[in-house]
Amino acid sequence: MHEKEESITYLPFWRIRADISGIELNSYADLVKAANLPKVVQKEWEDVGFRFWIPAFKVRPQDFIRFGNNLTLSQPQVDWEPTLPKGNLHPVTLPVQEAAEGLKLIFASFIKPRGTMYPKLPDIEIKAKSFYLAYIPFRQKGNELSQPAFRLRINKNLLTYALHL
Repeated sequence: MHEKEESITYLPFWRIRADISGIELNSYADLVKAANLPKVVQKEWEDVGFRFWIPAFKVRPQDFIRFGNNLTLSQPQVDWEPTLPKGNLHPVTLPVQEAAEGLKLIFASFIKPRGTMYPKLPDIEIKAKSFYLAYIPFRQKGNELSQPAFRLRINKNLLTYALHL
């Protein structure tokens, strides 16, 4: 996903395929059901594999959950280029092993109904199987980076501060 603008910063994200026990979550159709999204499940969504999307950079816990939740629910379906984008790349500061530790947290942030699903969380296991590093373009506007397609925004100062975590 490359964009050709000077005011673009690419933030890294881990796209992680995982085995999940205790719930059917293999496709985008399964995600729509598990998250109780306001969408009518389409037959072709059963062929779109489910992946977790986790920031590959350190941020505050609430931003980690927000970014992981929004991108995981969006399930970006673009043709990823196998090369690094040209432009301002934010460094990867969260190893994939640490990102995988947050999978259950992101899962818990979107499952519904919470009253029914939360008691089942201790019995649900999530194990990362494979990963891919993807850079997503964010537009710079003043002191903020935004990705409107996925409804994400972050203050650039928070990213700078997070480099020291």
